[in-house]
This record gives sequence, C-alpha cells and structure tokens, in this order.
Amino acid sequence: MKDAKRRFEWIPVEELHSGLVYQRPINEDFVRDKVLHFDKNEVETPCISFKINKDGKNEYRVIDGQHTIMIVKQIGWIKIRCEVREGLSEDQENEWFYRKNTKKRNQTRNRLQNSKIEGKFDLTTNLLVNSLESVGYKLKTSDIKNGKGIINAGLTIENIFKEMGELDFKKCMEIHSIVWDGNKKSISKPFLNGMCKFYITYKDEFDSKRFINSFLKKNITAENIAKDVSNNTLKKDISIKYAWVLVEYYNKGLKDEKKLKCSKLID
Repeated sequence: MKDAKRRFEWIPVEELHSGLVYQRPINEDFVRDKVLHFDKNEVETPCISFKINKDGKNEYRVIDGQHTIMIVKQIGWIKIRCEVREGLSEDQENEWFYRKNTKKRNQTRNRLQNSKIEGKFDLTTNLLVNSLESVGYKLKTSDIKNGKGIINAGLTIENIFKEMGELDFKKCMEIHSIVWDGNKKSISKPFLNGMCKFYITYKDEFDSKRFINSFLKKNITAENIAKDVSNNTLKKDISIKYAWVLVEYYNKGLKDEKKLKCSKLID
C-alpha cells in the first residue's frame, strides 16, 4: 500500500458504500446507543478506498468505519472527514482492512482470516491455501459456497498448519483427502484436530499405505469414526478421542509388536 495516494477529504455520507463482503453486519443496538449519547469528539475517521467506476463516476468504498458512518447519518451530518487512499487493488483493500481491524474486538477472527486469504498478503496463509489446493481442498471464504472439500474450520486448519509445518501438513492432508475425499464430517474441527494429533504422534511409526488401505478397503467412513468417538468413554480432549479411534482402526489385524500404542496419545 506504500504506492497508494493518501489524503483526507470531507465526503457526503450518501456516497459512502461498504466495500468488503465479509465485513460484519451493522449492529443496530450499538448505533442506536451511540446516536442517543452522541459525542462529536468520539467520531472516528472512516477509511475509504477511492476508485473511478466503469461509468466514470467516483466510487468511495468503506474499508473501515461503517458504524461511524451510520451513526453520523442518523445524527443528520451531510459530510464526514475520511482518510482516503486512491489506486488500491482489491488485495490491498483486504490488507488495509486486516491491519485496521487486527487489534479490534469488533471483527471476528474468521472475517480477519478471510481478508488474509482473499488479499494474498500473508505468506503463511498463502502457503496454507496452496497446500490445501494441492490435495483438492479449499478454505471457505465469502465467495466460495459450502460443499465437498470446502473447509469452514479455517482457524483450526491454520493452527494445525503452523504446528505441523508445510511438509508434514501436506503429507497428512494428502492421506486425509485420499481416504475421505473432502467428506463434510471429515473436515470438521474435531476430526481435523484428531487427524493432526494422530499424524504428529505416530509419523515416524505408522505406514501411510496401510493407513489408507485400512480405511478404504473396509469402507470406514468419517461418520463411522464420529460415532465411535461419541461412544468413547475416555475422559480426554475430543481430538485425542478421534486420534485414539484412528489408532484402533489402524491396528486391526496387526501383530502386537507392530501395533501403535494408544498410550502415546496421553503420555
């Protein structure tokens, strides 16, 4: 964003429009309270991306400050002083949104992550997205509909990626995609955490080919595993329960000396 032209400008509030699809909805109760107890000294400066649209008209896209605009609009202000940046690409708008809202509580972590995915300015997020796409999976964003292989548990998978590292993450998710092929249940938060726990714990011991065959040949579905987890009486974190069940399926038919030890999950 260093090359973007920056200025401050008084802009008619009627010309300001929300620019990012994943911004939070307007909190009407918050707006109503602020209008009731209005203090002009508390009015923040909205952040605006200026463009000239295809019709040759000025377009002011609100990156941050939509609640402020709604408040002053109800107060009766005609114009508001804004910080304006001109010539931003969509990726740069996403980056600006992310940096403005990272330290705020009023944006969910999922919305901030969406801005990183769509903005492509964060190296770790880019590596995560590329790793998932290499095995046929995608992270859910505002323009991607739910479906097979679309992961809604974005923060979970990001934490898994950081914990495992790119190489192990790719190997783990490749196994996952071969066995469960993006099944909705298999890409839920607890299932993904359980698969991660299994891989990290046994990566130097288990045979990936045997793992794949153990589940495919016997048609062990993600729903079967989830049911077994629900019946598991182990008083441990649910990710450990999922990993435990994966170990039990893997061990079936193996000689004792070749079986993975479930105890490693709770040591």
